[in-house]
Amino acid sequence: MPRLSFSLLAAFILILLNFSCQSSSNSGETESSEKNELMAEAAEETNEMDGQPEMTLFAIRVDKLRMRKEAGQKGELVTYMDEGEFVTGMGEVSDFVDTLELRGMYYREPYYKVVSSRPAQETGYIFGGGLQPVYIGPAEGAPDLAKLAALTAFLKSLPASELTSGSQAWEYLRKNFPNETPVVSDAAFILFRNFMEKMEMEGMFYNLVEQVEWQESDYNQIYAGKFNMAKNPITASLARNGFALGIAEGSVFPVADKKAQADFFKNRVTSPMKQYIELDFADFERPAMDDGGITVPLEDFAERAIAWEKFETANPRFLLSGIVHEHAKWMGLTVLGGVDNTPVANYETEEISEEFEKVWNSILAKYPETRLAGHIRDLQGIVKKSGDKYTSEARVYVDRLWEQE
Repeated sequence: MPRLSFSLLAAFILILLNFSCQSSSNSGETESSEKNELMAEAAEETNEMDGQPEMTLFAIRVDKLRMRKEAGQKGELVTYMDEGEFVTGMGEVSDFVDTLELRGMYYREPYYKVVSSRPAQETGYIFGGGLQPVYIGPAEGAPDLAKLAALTAFLKSLPASELTSGSQAWEYLRKNFPNETPVVSDAAFILFRNFMEKMEMEGMFYNLVEQVEWQESDYNQIYAGKFNMAKNPITASLARNGFALGIAEGSVFPVADKKAQADFFKNRVTSPMKQYIELDFADFERPAMDDGGITVPLEDFAERAIAWEKFETANPRFLLSGIVHEHAKWMGLTVLGGVDNTPVANYETEEISEEFEKVWNSILAKYPETRLAGHIRDLQGIVKKSGDKYTSEARVYVDRLWEQE
C-alpha cells in the first residue's frame, strides 16, 4: 500500500479508536479487542513497508579480505575471507566510510557486520568494497548457496589471464544453470559478469588484437557493432571465449561480450535485473561517449540519463545499485555540463548551446519530478542571473554536484 494511503488509513483508524473510547462502558471489552486487532494490523502493515529486508547475501570479491571485530582498519582481525566465499549481512553498517584500494581500484564504502557461511560462522565487520550483494530479500526466498558456491569455486579455479578460461566459464554456466529460479539467475549473472570483467582487466588480450591489420571498414563496423568476429582467427578465438570488440579514440580492444550475456540471462532473471541488463546493453551496443564527446543525439543521451535515474529511484535495494547510481550520475551531470568535445556553451561567448537548451526544456516538460529536472531548474536560475550566460558560477554548481556522493 502506498505510504500516503496508509497514513490516511492510520488517521481513520485513530478517529475510530477515539470514537470507541467515548462509547458506553458496557461495550468496553469488545471495543478493546477490536482496537487491539486494528492496531496490530496497522503495525503489521507499517513493518511490511518500512522494515529492512530479512537477509542480504554477499559474495567476497577479493582474496584475503579481512574480517575484523570492530569496523575500521584498526579493528582486531577475526579471519581472512577468500574470494568466492559468502557472508550474510547482520543489518549493521558503520556510520563512517573508508577509501581503500582493492585490485587496483579505489572504493569509498562503509563496513558491514556479517556472519560467514563457514561451519564456524565467524562474525565481524568487512569493508563494503570487497563485498558484492547477490541477494536481498526474505530468508526463505534465498538462492541455493551450494549451487552458487560451486559456481564461484569453479570460476576461481580458472586463470583470468588465459583466454580459454572464457569458454570454460560459459560451458559451465550453460551446463549447470539451464533453468534456475530468477533469484539464482540474478546471482549467477552477477558472479559470471564479474569474472568476465576480471578477465577483461587482467588478461591483456589487447596484445592479440594488436596483431590484426585493421582496415578502415573494420573500424566502422566495430563502431557500429556489426563487425564479423569470424573474419579472422584471432577475433574468432575471442568470440568463442566470450569477448567482443570495442573501439575508443581509434584503438581497438577486446571487451566482455554483453550481448551474449544479455541473450543468455535476460529471460531468466528477475524483472529489475532484466531492466538493468537492457539498459546496460543499450550503452554497450551503442556507446554514448568517445574521444571526449557525446556520440549519440543529445536528446537520446538525456533519455538514457532519465532511464537510469528512474531505474535507480524505482529499485533502491537493487543488487547493482552502485553501478546504477554512477550511470545515472555521470549521464545526468553531463547533460548539465557537457564534455570537452560536446560543450554546453561556447567557450568564448559563454552562450548556451541551442541543443542543450532544447534538451533541458524537453526534460522539464516530460520529466518535471526527476532529480535531473530539479538540477536543470537550479542551473537555469543561475544562468538567468548571469545574463543567460554559462559563467563560472554555473560551472561551480555542476562541479559541486560531481563531488556529492
